[in-house]
Amino acid sequence: MQEPTWRRNFIQPSVRFKTPLYVYIPTNAEAEGPFITDTDNYEAKRGEGDDKDTKLRVVISQRLETVNCLWDASTVLCGYLAANGKQVLEMCSQRFETKPSLFRVIEIGSGTGALGILAAKSLRQIGASLDNTLDVRVIMTDMEQEVSVLQDTIAANFDESEIKGSSAVITAEPLLWGSSQDCLSLQQKYQVDNLPWIHLILATDIVYELQHFDLLMKTLHDLSPRRNGPLFLMAFEKRWSDITGFWWEEVKSSGWKWETIKKGSAWYDA
Repeated sequence: MQEPTWRRNFIQPSVRFKTPLYVYIPTNAEAEGPFITDTDNYEAKRGEGDDKDTKLRVVISQRLETVNCLWDASTVLCGYLAANGKQVLEMCSQRFETKPSLFRVIEIGSGTGALGILAAKSLRQIGASLDNTLDVRVIMTDMEQEVSVLQDTIAANFDESEIKGSSAVITAEPLLWGSSQDCLSLQQKYQVDNLPWIHLILATDIVYELQHFDLLMKTLHDLSPRRNGPLFLMAFEKRWSDITGFWWEEVKSSGWKWETIKKGSAWYDA
C-alpha cells in the first residue's frame, strides 16, 4: 500500500467537508490502483469498452454539530473493499455450511455512512456477477441521534424504490453498544427462516476510547454468537499506542482468530 500523498484528517474542516473522493471498482484482479483518490484523473489508467472500470459516486451527509466527518480509516477500508470485494464475498460465504443467497452486511458506528454506501453499491454489483448470485444488502448502524444523518446519506445515493419495504438494499438502524436488546431487535427484524442473518461486519475508527471496549465487545459477541460466524473487517488509525494495545488484548481474550491485513496493494492514494 502506498503512503497517502495527503491525509484527510489534516485538512481544514472548511475543505474536508467539500473535498470529493472518487472510488473505482476494478473489472479484473490485475487492475492497478489506487482505487480511491481525491482527484478524478483516473481515466488514463482505466480500460476501454466492456473492460472499463466502474466509477462510483458516493454522496455523504455531514453535520458539523454531530462531529460527523469522513476519517482516513473509512477511506482506507473503502479502497480495500473496492479492490478486494469479490474475495471478501467468497471468504464470507465459505464460513457458512449453506452458501447464502441473501448476503447481509452490518456496519457498526457508521458515522457519515460512506463505507456502508460503498459496500452496498460495490458488493451488490460484485455479488450479482458471481456464479452463485449473492443478493447483498447492508444495515448501517449508529446511536439513535445519528440515524437521521445516515438516512440522508442513503436518500442521496439510492432511488426510492431501492430503499423502501422489506427488499430495501440498504437501511439505517439505531444500535447502542452493549445493548443486547438492540441486537435482538435487529435480528428479529432481519433474520429469515432462522438462517444466519449477518455474514460480514464492517467498522472503522471505533477503537479510540478505552471505556467503550467492554460495550463494543459485547455488541460484537451479540452479533456473532456462532463459532464460525460472520467475518469482521475493521480499520482504525493508531492514535495512542496504549489504547491500541488494550484493544488487541481484548481481541485475544475473546478467543477470536485475527490477522492484520498487510499494506501490499495500492488501495488508497488520498
